[in-house]
Amino acid sequence: MPALEQLPAPYVLLNGLGLIVGLFLLDAILSRRAEDVRDRAYVLFVFAIVAGWAGAHLFDAAVRGVPLREAGFTFYGGFLTGTLFYILASARRMSGEQTWRTLNCAVIPIALAHGIGRVGCFLAGCCYGEFIGESSVRHPTQLYEAGGLFVLTGALSVQQRRYAHLLVPVYLLAYATLRFGVEFLRADDRGEWLGLSTSQWISLALILFVSAVGAWYWRRGFRSTSDREP
Repeated sequence: MPALEQLPAPYVLLNGLGLIVGLFLLDAILSRRAEDVRDRAYVLFVFAIVAGWAGAHLFDAAVRGVPLREAGFTFYGGFLTGTLFYILASARRMSGEQTWRTLNCAVIPIALAHGIGRVGCFLAGCCYGEFIGESSVRHPTQLYEAGGLFVLTGALSVQQRRYAHLLVPVYLLAYATLRFGVEFLRADDRGEWLGLSTSQWISLALILFVSAVGAWYWRRGFRSTSDREP
């Protein structure tokens, strides 16, 4: 993404719109599903956004090896920093169940806000894709990702009542898979190792982590069920 001093108006506008829409949606979902800790969680999420903004900037500087003044922003850097901040900050202010419940409340707002932000990336020309064949037209990777995020937002919204406690792992698996695929078509500088981009390595780590935790919980639940059988 562009450096701070190079951010164009469409990028700022769309990312600002995504932030506003996401915060309004977050407040509405917290009011329905976490009313007991709504205000506390909302404030912590706002601080987590600030921490994520800083993390996204620092991560981009580290990955591309550029000074901070020339660094842009990376989603994974911001997402991981903000999530870690929220979990640590909520440790003494909420129970484990409340923290997990509020994290699930934040999934749909994050996916929707991110999708809107990616449209801003398209208008700004950052996060651009490779040329299509021999033409001078590039893959609109920003729109590919935005479309995937909007579809994910819709799917999670339809299933949120039934699977309210599973939105986090579903989101992580779905987005990591989407991002891993889109990265093959991107052509901007984002770090690379062994033929894969930094974001692809993070996506793989998330997929493996969520799958391992899910398998552990499934086996634990299966054993518990078996133990109760006569």
